[in-house]
Amino acid sequence: MKHATYSTAITIAALALSLGLALSACDTKRSEPFSGDPAFRVSQPSRLYFANIRASSYYLENLKGTHLEVYRLRKFSQGVKRPMVVPVIVQAYLKDEAYVFVRPNDYPGIDPGLKIRFATADSSGTYGLGDGSKASHGALAEGLRRSILRGDSLYLALAGGREAYIYPTRAERGLFLTVMADYDRLLDR
Repeated sequence: MKHATYSTAITIAALALSLGLALSACDTKRSEPFSGDPAFRVSQPSRLYFANIRASSYYLENLKGTHLEVYRLRKFSQGVKRPMVVPVIVQAYLKDEAYVFVRPNDYPGIDPGLKIRFATADSSGTYGLGDGSKASHGALAEGLRRSILRGDSLYLALAGGREAYIYPTRAERGLFLTVMADYDRLLDR
């Protein structure tokens, strides 16, 4: 009987030591609190949903030395033979942030300021990139979304004062709205 009590005590001590070693090997440091702009904050569940479900619909470009991932919807072709602007989702994964940027395609002669005129039967106006910050990219994308939802005609400024009609088809407008919906879901909006 004494032998059974002794071996039980050894087993309990070994388990306690193993548990102590296992817990000491775990990283008990808490993650840093979010210190960025709440308008761009990405939660872990949203990031996982995007990575596991939606990211397969996008081309991924890792920008070297920046810790940024750029996602461009696969159905948007960069090689379109006419001027086009394409929304992309940019994830700054070390900051737990995501942004939507509006990029021109490879068509030559697109104004680098990305000036886009919208026109309806009643009114017209202009969207622009402004200072090129992440906030101004987001404002441009939101303006384009509102125009697309209203059914506005959109014209992209080209060199020499020319303009090109963009998003002429329902399918292209739908692709733009798909990217914006994925971006909203990434930010839990």
